[in-house]
Amino acid sequence: LLWDDNEQEEEPPVMERSHQIFYGHTGWIYSLTSTPAGYLCTGSNDHTIRLWDKPSRTCDVFLSHQATVSRVTGVGDTHLVASGGNDGQVLVWSCQSSTSQQTLRKPILSLTKPSAAAPVTGLVTGLMSCGAPTIIVGREDGSVSIFDIVTGSCVSSTKVEGRIFNIDIDDKNIYLGGGSGSFTILNAHTLEVTSRLDQSSTRISDSIAIKRLLPTQEIAIASRGSPVTESIDLRGDLNKPV
Repeated sequence: LLWDDNEQEEEPPVMERSHQIFYGHTGWIYSLTSTPAGYLCTGSNDHTIRLWDKPSRTCDVFLSHQATVSRVTGVGDTHLVASGGNDGQVLVWSCQSSTSQQTLRKPILSLTKPSAAAPVTGLVTGLMSCGAPTIIVGREDGSVSIFDIVTGSCVSSTKVEGRIFNIDIDDKNIYLGGGSGSFTILNAHTLEVTSRLDQSSTRISDSIAIKRLLPTQEIAIASRGSPVTESIDLRGDLNKPV
């Protein structure tokens, strides 16, 4: 569903807002992002990625994953979208209009091959110190890799204890939400662990969702095993959620 929040001056009840419904996937949708050009991009357990044109509600289908597409994300201000799947693949796609008018597309870059790595559970994009765009990939086995999108090469990698459920970043750190309430901070340049919380210091059972709260120095952590959402002040004692 896509809701229009600007249609009326007064705040209406949620169900009275105009909305669009996009039909196409034949399975559950696991990830959603938008592109600078205004398209919506979704990943599903039908193994496809769909790029939606909002005015026409039509879509192009991106097909190459062999399992659930667990993560999709836009690559900065470019026309590119990256995807990660339970098949271990990380793929890069172009969202530019196709001159052949074909609606079935193939990736322009494959960073990992099918079944060559653990399922992708976290996917974000950032910039290297030289300004080159990168993709940061987190996996179910605790591995973290940084790929240079220009060359397609892995520039650095590490592995943390436990599973990774989600990733967020800023210009200095990589934030990992993991199993058993773990929350790990890596130095974005060296991938060294700078801080780590576990369930003994939070009320979170599985850190299924994390989000850096800009411009503040806090990060929010939510769980699929608890009704609690915690906000942690990164400037203080990380063992004391606020």
